[in-house]
Amino acid sequence: MSRNERSRRGVGAVALVAATMAMAQPAAADCDAMPAAQVDWNGCDKYKTTLSGMDFAGADLTKAVLARSDLRKSNLTGATLAEADLNRAVLDNAKLVKAVLDKADFGKSRLQGTDLSGATGATYRVEFATSLTTPVDWTPLTTFALVNSPFTVSNTLPATDASGFYRAVLVP
Repeated sequence: MSRNERSRRGVGAVALVAATMAMAQPAAADCDAMPAAQVDWNGCDKYKTTLSGMDFAGADLTKAVLARSDLRKSNLTGATLAEADLNRAVLDNAKLVKAVLDKADFGKSRLQGTDLSGATGATYRVEFATSLTTPVDWTPLTTFALVNSPFTVSNTLPATDASGFYRAVLVP
């Protein structure tokens, strides 16, 4: 085999390896994409971003940083938020119906009126308070992982027989 033939074979082998590696790589997230249904923001940093009222249905927000972001009234139906950072995010009246929330961090997030029906994979703590006067003294009653939806929590009576208020809190 001549030197020229060996050189061409070497170039062909390198091109084949490069093409195989390119096909094996998952598509990169488009962190510059506009908010939209099915957007791929996997691992993107959207810290402190205003996204209220946006449609993220079916979006991939896995490991996305959405801490301190405003997502109120946003549609996150069927979105994947596994391991997403939503610490101190505002999600009031957002729809997270059938969203994947495995290991998502909702620490100190606002979730007033948020629809979490069917949002499996998340862990919740049921808490009780006798009064809603500030500062509210919430007493933990039980913790559970939502494995299916709807999910009924039973035996959550507080140690006292007093009437009061209940809430379910996402546990990071």
